[in-house]
Amino acid sequence: MLRKAKITNEHGAAPPQRLLPQWISNHFLPDSKVRIIWDVFIFTVIWYNSVVTPIRIFIMSGAKTPQILVSLDIVFDFIFVADTLLRCYMPYVDENTGQIVLDPYLIRMKYRESWTFWINIIACIPIVKLPLTPFLSRDQQNALLTYFNVLRMIRVLHLPGQFYQLKKLRERTSPVNEAVFRMYFILFFMLLFMFECGSLYFGLSTLTVVDDICPSPEDFDEDILGKEMWVAQDTVITNVMDTDVCGVDPNLECNDCPQTLFFTRSVYYLMQTIFTIGYGDTVVPSKSSIEMILACAFMIFGVFAYAMTIANMTSVLANLDVVNMEFRHEMDTISHWMALRSVPNQLKQRVV
Repeated sequence: MLRKAKITNEHGAAPPQRLLPQWISNHFLPDSKVRIIWDVFIFTVIWYNSVVTPIRIFIMSGAKTPQILVSLDIVFDFIFVADTLLRCYMPYVDENTGQIVLDPYLIRMKYRESWTFWINIIACIPIVKLPLTPFLSRDQQNALLTYFNVLRMIRVLHLPGQFYQLKKLRERTSPVNEAVFRMYFILFFMLLFMFECGSLYFGLSTLTVVDDICPSPEDFDEDILGKEMWVAQDTVITNVMDTDVCGVDPNLECNDCPQTLFFTRSVYYLMQTIFTIGYGDTVVPSKSSIEMILACAFMIFGVFAYAMTIANMTSVLANLDVVNMEFRHEMDTISHWMALRSVPNQLKQRVV
């Protein structure tokens, strides 16, 4: 168990006895429940922003953004600012002594010198959009709210470190299988990558060709069907948007801007590309140069993803029982030592 220690700064000054810093130091200790819950909450918020922000930019652009997402953006702005300020007073474990440092001065100094501080500062920049919105038009507000959120995505760099913190916390109660941990790690970031790249693929293959992916029904044939892009060839999407088709088919519900369908079809096509799987269904091949370049990049990534996944799966199957594996390793070491020392067979049998 970690020991708590109040450490003064090099000038011998005692830590400030202000109420808020003292409360944070007492409740946000590295092993405390409050700290763990807060870190899990921030992890979830970062994951949400990493998935939703590309969707906001490339699929739900402009006035098509639901108001609830705009409200959540404002809430998350304040959450990120609060987290940045809280970490100025959160105790940390000194790597040299193994003690918990409670001195606010030392905590702030270490925090400001870390790359975590600068990532958090950049992620807080979107909050400056709040005083600017009253002076902007509706379209300008939507663009500002959407593209400012890109800065919050930099916090995705914290996710690997939080994964390893979770691993250390788990190791305090029972051994952790390294191969299983790596497998979860790879799968999590592969899914995150697919969600983000699915939105990117949809955006670059459509917004570079048309100004509005959701035109009015009377302009649909000219603005969408006549363009060289995979969306125009995907009948699953076009049948829902084309009133000439969905209007006469009772099994289809017309939707001039099926955002959910945009996202799911993009991710579906991306997964087929990355894993080099072809089902022969209605997902169509790339139509433009941009789509082909992105598809090639995703295929290259898929090769490396395959290699990493198969290698880790082999390790997982070979080391499913980590406790038994460690026991066998220890017994092999003991047997080897007894053989070197010429221990009598009768004693060997009693030990082994």
